[in-house]
Amino acid sequence: MKAHLCLSSLAPASRRGESMLLKSCVMGRLLRKAVAEASKLPEAEQEAVGAWILAELESERRWDDLFARSHDMLAEMAAEAIREDEAGLTQPLDPDDI
Repeated sequence: MKAHLCLSSLAPASRRGESMLLKSCVMGRLLRKAVAEASKLPEAEQEAVGAWILAELESERRWDDLFARSHDMLAEMAAEAIREDEAGLTQPLDPDDI
């Protein structure tokens, strides 16, 4: 997928002190298309779409963090179970007894 690179900043546009917003983002084709379509919506709907996207991205970050931490916890629990088994502190599991 080809990406488009750009930077966002405020820079002087003229001697009169006007500012020009220079836009740039690394954006894939599909995201550019989605943003272009969203830009046609009324401002309130654009804000709702933006808020939804940001919430989804934050949710993904939280899940990534939880999964990363759970891996460590699961590894610790597995090591503890192995130590208990090696110490003879476990019993065979009989599915008929469940």
